[in-house]
Amino acid sequence: EAFKKAQAISYDAETAVRLGRVERLAGHGEAAKQTLEMAPFWALPESTRLLRLSELAFIAEANQRYEDAATFLEESLLMKKDADLFFRQGNLLRKLHRNSDAIAAYRKSLDMGDTPERQAALGYALSESGQHAAAAQAFESALNAEHDYLVLWEDLGYAYMHEAHNDQAAASFKRAIDDAEIQ
Repeated sequence: EAFKKAQAISYDAETAVRLGRVERLAGHGEAAKQTLEMAPFWALPESTRLLRLSELAFIAEANQRYEDAATFLEESLLMKKDADLFFRQGNLLRKLHRNSDAIAAYRKSLDMGDTPERQAALGYALSESGQHAAAAQAFESALNAEHDYLVLWEDLGYAYMHEAHNDQAAASFKRAIDDAEIQ
């Protein structure tokens, strides 16, 4: 309905993309999808094309259409290499059980900007792939940057345990228990 009104008063494709974003944020996923799909891709500047693809990826992910969401993010990454897009791509690839691809995406994201959240996500993907020593390193990096990332102490313990680093595992589990008692 809003799209039709925008069309009636001199339609602007960029405004339609912004409208689609607002519709998604307001919880109107299907209306947002329709609005975004109606905006002609060719008529948009690159930054708005990226926004359109990003919004379509959010909608696809919310509808558990992970392959579609991954495709939208891949298209975005062809236009612009961005740490947040690589991070989102890694998250989607993990949901699709494509851990080696997720690990590569997380590493690209980290190359562009290290954050505890990205290190933790890399750690989980590595752990799920059986690469426990590398997972422990990623968890340690996240914890060195943010000591209060409490759930990671337990996960670090499991990574150490799988590598038979029992003293380090015990210390990590103890820290997880101590932190849980404080909360």
